[in-house]
Amino acid sequence: MRTAGRVLGVLAAAAHIVFWAFFVARPPAGSTRGTALLGSTMMLAGAIAMAAAWTSAHLGMYLLFFVMFVPLGLYLALTSGLSVIAWIHLAYLAGAVLVHRGTTDGK
Repeated sequence: MRTAGRVLGVLAAAAHIVFWAFFVARPPAGSTRGTALLGSTMMLAGAIAMAAAWTSAHLGMYLLFFVMFVPLGLYLALTSGLSVIAWIHLAYLAGAVLVHRGTTDGK
């Protein structure tokens, strides 16, 4: 379970980074100059999330899920129709749960 959670977490974090890189490279119409800063910050959060998943730090994964999903991922999923990022974040949460379950089952 733990390994599956790590792999799912790393893949979801990588997809998160790719999504935001695409979003920065091709901003939607009407976006402001702050889009690049916001996208870069979210890519950095994705890189940290990937490191947390790689090291099986399930508490860090939970924290990073809330940092990445609650403020912006949920907003994008509900307002602009970009539900892909919501599914990526939910996959990352599922990876965190699998890592957590694998950690607690081993004790």
